[in-house]
Amino acid sequence: MIVSTVIIISIETSMLPYEGDPLSPENLIQENIKHFCRLMQFAKQLGPPIYPAKVTNGNITHIHGLSCVSNSSLYMIAVDSVQNHHFPEALGIDITKKKDMTAVVILDSKQGSQYVLSEDYSAKSVRDFIYNFTHNNLKRSLRTHVADAAHTHYYGSNTTIGECENIINITDLTTHTFRRFVRTPGTLSVVAVCGGSCGAHASRALASAARLLERCGLRARAARLDAARHDLPAHLDLHAYPALLVFHADGSGEADSRAYPAGERVSTGGLVALALRALPAPRRLLVRLALCAHHANVGKGACLNDIREHITTVIGRNLKYWRQTDVRELKDSILKRLQHLNQVSLYLSLLHTNDLKENNTKQKLLLNAIEALTGAWKIDISMLRKNVTTTDRTR
Repeated sequence: MIVSTVIIISIETSMLPYEGDPLSPENLIQENIKHFCRLMQFAKQLGPPIYPAKVTNGNITHIHGLSCVSNSSLYMIAVDSVQNHHFPEALGIDITKKKDMTAVVILDSKQGSQYVLSEDYSAKSVRDFIYNFTHNNLKRSLRTHVADAAHTHYYGSNTTIGECENIINITDLTTHTFRRFVRTPGTLSVVAVCGGSCGAHASRALASAARLLERCGLRARAARLDAARHDLPAHLDLHAYPALLVFHADGSGEADSRAYPAGERVSTGGLVALALRALPAPRRLLVRLALCAHHANVGKGACLNDIREHITTVIGRNLKYWRQTDVRELKDSILKRLQHLNQVSLYLSLLHTNDLKENNTKQKLLLNAIEALTGAWKIDISMLRKNVTTTDRTR
């Protein structure tokens, strides 16, 4: 007789049992279903289920065939406002104040614009909304404020604008605010005029140029204008967009503006160079010296050489003015300017790249010479043109 004995040995492993493993595929599927049910219960508490009313065909705008008429396509997407609450928030829409937490928005990628249905949604209002969009009868919706979202990604409104020195605000101009903005005394204005919303590249170059000029001691402001919605004065008729304009800091406004070359690649350096051309020579020297100080050590020497060549050109131009005029008062004023220019050129020739520091003696002497040049710079050069015309007639 044979007796067999079976011994069962229980061995504990590091593996979780099937039932207690929350990350197993089966349990993840069940948890997703439970989460969806909880979400639907939450949505039901916010508002009852929506059942659109039956629509009669008597007073409905027909939108059939608009794709062929306007040669454009309109894609319709339904987005859950409970699951995707951050989407309307980013568009500046308070979805909680809309009927059934439902808003209708058209995003125009061609013009970079958005249009929001102002009235309550219905079969008729949505059809009218689409019809008016295809016929360009809608007013563009401008996002003026996005409220803080406590449970989504946006937490920006608590930061007070102006607390950080590096913050540059780009002002959105209109037809009525344009002239007042560009004629602000003591402020250089850089304006981007776009046929619609300005692109990210132009806006970034605009803000970077204004920030760099501010760091160099020049009061500069950046702004943009939608030329498709706001007309400019007739003498500023532009033929290509985006157009970048720089307005003088003396408050003369459009009379002494500069335009960025059409067709050229927009860059921060190009905008800064255009802004420097809008400044009088003494002010331009101060800003260029500050720019040289921000250069790397390798580029400081070339930067100083460019300033020396610029001073030589200015001296040559003023010598030409001095030779052309026979008016004694004007001749004496230009001679005084030349004397100050010669002093600036002397101190500039002694300046080394290592002298571009705040408390350097050589740089202080140069800055004092430029300050003296500023006082002698304002001369009515129009007298020179009148004098040349009179001399030609007498001959």
